[in-house]
Amino acid sequence: MSDLDNSFRQRLGGRIERHVLRSAVDMLDERGTELDAVDRDLQQREADLADRLAKAAAQEAVAEH
Repeated sequence: MSDLDNSFRQRLGGRIERHVLRSAVDMLDERGTELDAVDRDLQQREADLADRLAKAAAQEAVAEH
């Protein structure tokens, strides 16, 4: 193969590699955003459960007296 063919293949390979890496980064960014939303939802649910447990414990303490 000629140097020109090798040069073309290297440039093409480099472009394909950059495209694949950019796509992977975009997918990871989207996944990270989704995971952040899930994490916020879980934290809110945990806070709600802690609040409900505290209220239940307070009502239980009142009922025992």
